[in-house]
Amino acid sequence: MIDKDTNGGRKPLSPDDAEAAMDLAKGLGLPVRDDRKADHWKGGPHIHIGEGKTKINLDKGDHIPALPRCPNPK
Repeated sequence: MIDKDTNGGRKPLSPDDAEAAMDLAKGLGLPVRDDRKADHWKGGPHIHIGEGKTKINLDKGDHIPALPRCPNPK
């Protein structure tokens, strides 16, 4: 699902899809990390799901590109 939705890590998940993927992973007992506000990866905002043998890896590695949720306008 994630590989297809991100075209192998080439396009980011929408904020809603990123939240849904992380919620599903948490429900399955997988660790998640939300790095959508981090700046350490040249590919931009992203999430991680799983670790070790349960890690989701795409063509672009284990970074899953994901757009951050925009703050509500005042």
